[in-house]
Amino acid sequence: MFRRLALTFGSNVLSLGITMVTSILTARVLGPAGRGELAAIILWASVLTALGGFGLTEATVFYSGKLPNALRTVCANAVLLALALSAFLVPLGWWIVPHVLRAYPPPAIAAARLLLLFIPVYFLGLLLIAMLQGRLHMRAFNLLRLSVSVLYLVGLLVVWRLGMLTSRSAALCLLVAASATALVAWFMVARAGWFGLRPDFSLMRAMFRYGVKVHFGNMSGVLNARLDQMLISIFLAPAQLGIYAVATTLAGLLQIVSSAFEMVAFPSLVERSEDAARRLALGRFFRMNLLCLLAAMLGLLLLTPLAVRLAFGAPFAAAVPISRILLVGALFTGCVAIVNSGFKAFNEPFTVTAGQVAGLVATGLALALLLPRLQLTGAALAIVLGTFCNLATMLFFAQRRLHVSVRELLRVEAADVNAFAALGSRLKARAAAAVVEAPIP
Repeated sequence: MFRRLALTFGSNVLSLGITMVTSILTARVLGPAGRGELAAIILWASVLTALGGFGLTEATVFYSGKLPNALRTVCANAVLLALALSAFLVPLGWWIVPHVLRAYPPPAIAAARLLLLFIPVYFLGLLLIAMLQGRLHMRAFNLLRLSVSVLYLVGLLVVWRLGMLTSRSAALCLLVAASATALVAWFMVARAGWFGLRPDFSLMRAMFRYGVKVHFGNMSGVLNARLDQMLISIFLAPAQLGIYAVATTLAGLLQIVSSAFEMVAFPSLVERSEDAARRLALGRFFRMNLLCLLAAMLGLLLLTPLAVRLAFGAPFAAAVPISRILLVGALFTGCVAIVNSGFKAFNEPFTVTAGQVAGLVATGLALALLLPRLQLTGAALAIVLGTFCNLATMLFFAQRRLHVSVRELLRVEAADVNAFAALGSRLKARAAAAVVEAPIP
């Protein structure tokens, strides 16, 4: 269990590091306006993919694990559903992009339309990777998850050395990286004997129904994470989006902490058979996570001006105050992740969706009020308000449904110190092992 978690944690850290290098390279070369164009080009294809996926990835993971003797059929169903969804989403995106990016130059709009080809390629690659996850082939799963980021960075470095790095060539690099990853995923699935093209429509309906059940929670999560950038791309100049993209990249560093605790907390809570023990463990994870988040946030608050100046350059100095505001939102989001793990462990996933919807409503209202008046600062404040509303909602439900009060979540106990030291040693050892382990089973 912890070996798989450590592999995933190590992959998350490495992926975030690659994302930082990619962000620095594109920001340095393209400047705020070019970085904003690139963010807008990628944004709408990724949003359409997430909102139009109908939980198909989760359905593929679920049925790949549940039906080991019908993997060819699961694969055929997933591929057919992916192509059907793509046939709808690509024309929809082709129509939407010129309207939402009307403030952008024609070459950027053309590149955004070209990147819509990313949707079927990404769908197919993601679903094939999901089969590996469902069968718990975690080394191959994490290798393929990383490969898009790695190949994208390699492509950027190549076109940069050739003096051809623009927002359009960067988007093309992403499309090539996704295509190459999908091809490798197909090879791995085919080598395992899982690839098939004969669907079963009864099972396909079951997969679609399962996906729809989880899709609404996914939609609210995607909109919570992307609504600010979506509106900025529509109403503000490209340079503004470029500055905001850098700020969100810096604030995203807190995800290293919260994702590590979330990945360990959920299975640890599930394995406890008694509700009382589960509640105690939830409080302990919440406190340890909060302490680490606060320490990391304070460090980032102090280092953000230096990091922006050295990594991104003076043109992105305006990202410093925005990033500091977003760090507070990232703190709230990290706390929500642990509480959500508790609800999932108590088999109440719909409560998690309710919290996300509450946060989304608060974010949307705050953006409508603050973005026109305060622009980027208003967008960042709206994210903080939305994430705080999400956290407050989940804490309210934690007391009502799980019978865990805020005081219990925050009350420090003597056992916390030993648990904190033991967990830190375990994560450090497992993460180190994950880095040196061969990634292919």
